[in-house]
Amino acid sequence: MSPQYEPDLSKIAATFELFSKGEYEFVIGEPKSFQGITKSGANAGQENIGVRYPISLPEAQNGHKKGARSLISCFIHNDQSMGFSKQFLMAALGFPMNSRGEAQFDEKYRGADWSIDTSTGACGAVWREATGQHIMITADIGTNPSTGEPSNQFGKYRPLVTQQAATA
Repeated sequence: MSPQYEPDLSKIAATFELFSKGEYEFVIGEPKSFQGITKSGANAGQENIGVRYPISLPEAQNGHKKGARSLISCFIHNDQSMGFSKQFLMAALGFPMNSRGEAQFDEKYRGADWSIDTSTGACGAVWREATGQHIMITADIGTNPSTGEPSNQFGKYRPLVTQQAATA
């Protein structure tokens, strides 16, 4: 006999929130690696590789309900992309965005497990270390250049709690 399921889909979120202009505290979910090709716009046909993190509000903020969610994409297919991804990870892992914070981040994570496997979505230890961390992110609503639809535009990242040595 097959098991019977009685899901209540009204209790889960199926959409991503558009966050109005402001700074928000988010909690970071489990990462998943990806690989794709940019479909349109100035970078059409370009391969892109990276790691995506689901993010959600741990409490209601700026008119948005607790649990409102979105995605952060950490691209790693070129140096410029890796720089933006590094800023996100530095903040997520508690390092301030300054030269001392970056030097300490580099020292701690040089040679660490940065691997990804886009065929399975697996991510190495450093990528997974951000899971469950809280981070402050500035947000605004912009336009997705590929679709012309409204989309989140995430700007500055800052740690909610900083590594003590990096701020001394």
